[in-house]
Amino acid sequence: MEIIDELIRVLEKKFKADPELTRDYVLRLNEHSDIVMPRRLSSALVRDREDAKIIECAHSGHSEYIVSGDLDLLSLRRYQQTKIVSPSELLRALGHERHIR
Repeated sequence: MEIIDELIRVLEKKFKADPELTRDYVLRLNEHSDIVMPRRLSSALVRDREDAKIIECAHSGHSEYIVSGDLDLLSLRRYQQTKIVSPSELLRALGHERHIR
């Protein structure tokens, strides 16, 4: 649950999201998510072990995207079949440009 804890922390601290709305969002996100036990990858492409955990979970869960504001992760652009994008890049990829500020 470390990734969920990090999501909550970022939403509440960085984006000043209301804690109740954050909990509702996380509950809805959990309804559409699969919990995976990540396999540790042999080649570490990132300096930060916390970033490696994100890549390992995405890889183990066969994720199409990692959405992040972390510059180290974003600099990779992809790990195998998983694209690493910013939130605005994801919205563009999904055809939601009008929602980008």
